[in-house]
Amino acid sequence: MRIAGPRPSDRPHRVAVAAAMPSELRPFTTALRLRRHHLDGRTVHIGTVGATEIVAVSTGIGTAAAAAATAWLLDAVTVDHVIMIGVAGGLAPDLPVRALLVPHTVRHEGTGVDHHATALGDESLDGVLGTSDVLITDADRLARLAAGGVRAVDMETAALAAEAHRRDLPWTAFRAVSDSVTGEPVDEAILGLTRPDGSADPAAALRFVLRRPGQIPRLARLGADAQAASRAASDAAIRALRTARPARPDPAARP
Repeated sequence: MRIAGPRPSDRPHRVAVAAAMPSELRPFTTALRLRRHHLDGRTVHIGTVGATEIVAVSTGIGTAAAAAATAWLLDAVTVDHVIMIGVAGGLAPDLPVRALLVPHTVRHEGTGVDHHATALGDESLDGVLGTSDVLITDADRLARLAAGGVRAVDMETAALAAEAHRRDLPWTAFRAVSDSVTGEPVDEAILGLTRPDGSADPAAALRFVLRRPGQIPRLARLGADAQAASRAASDAAIRALRTARPARPDPAARP
């Protein structure tokens, strides 16, 4: 199965959707009943929202994984818009857990490069999202980011935006707050409970709770908040897709 190439005039509008972890993508694929396919050895989820075709994929955690997976997807599939969904760490005090951020700008904290989003459907753009190559836990650095206007942070969106920009494709991010990075510090060991591709590591989770049983309530709360935030981001993306007005194909486009 290969769906790349120039857009013929009769091809439906097509959108690529990415999330770092399978748990972030699952509410989206479940709500839309997307079908699992294998494309060049990778799993993708395919379906429709109205007249718009959807191709969705999980990228793995971090900018390197997000850049590689996005580049692969955009080389393999011809699309008209790119969407990132998932969770983020909240910095702004008016962004409580489970609040949605659809940023107008995503800033790569390593390079300082700003990427500017395109509104999709009825969802308006607001605020700056910061993307870092690593999880930021230093309080002073987080304070500087907040002072610079960054409202939430993640580890993937700027990489996806950069790949979309290289191909002159519009992109939009839907991130919901799963935790406040200025609140109770995250136990570094919690970060090891997922594999690099973002899937859960049950053996690591078992070892964690056996060594730190006092962290079980916090772990359960973080998990519940992450699930709720993933659903919020997914619901917002679906609303935007359903209210979007796809550009009409160029009649002069070559088949």
